[in-house]
Amino acid sequence: MINAPQDSINETLVHRLNVSYQGNPWHGKSLKAILQISDEPLTMKALKLLNHMIAWRKYVADILNGANYKIELNTPEDWPEVTQTEQEILDILEQSQKALIEAIGRFDVEKWPELLTGSKYTYIQVVQGVVDHDIYHSGQLVQLIREN
Repeated sequence: MINAPQDSINETLVHRLNVSYQGNPWHGKSLKAILQISDEPLTMKALKLLNHMIAWRKYVADILNGANYKIELNTPEDWPEVTQTEQEILDILEQSQKALIEAIGRFDVEKWPELLTGSKYTYIQVVQGVVDHDIYHSGQLVQLIREN
């Protein structure tokens, strides 16, 4: 949980998201740094993993923007097929970062502790969860890229 004055929760969440995406996180390389480990094209497994990460990033941005839906685990929405080129996926990943930052920045500070409709998770938990999700799958990406 974030331990910050309430008026800086949005900024703290944006900071966490930025550090894990393109900063210098304590746990190792950022997602963008991982994607630059090799000059070789990403494997289909890596692209599928990126699509999965993007799906959850989009979901959280949508929820913060007022959408009311849920992604079911192990469905095509959770693990979308790869129909784009590597560059298109990387561009969509970048767009998802911007969309999340914008959604967090606009989010009403008073609503962070509220539960999502039909969920046991709060808004702040799902944002922290997407950061943790990115970090978890970034470790898998490192392995996939190094195996290639």
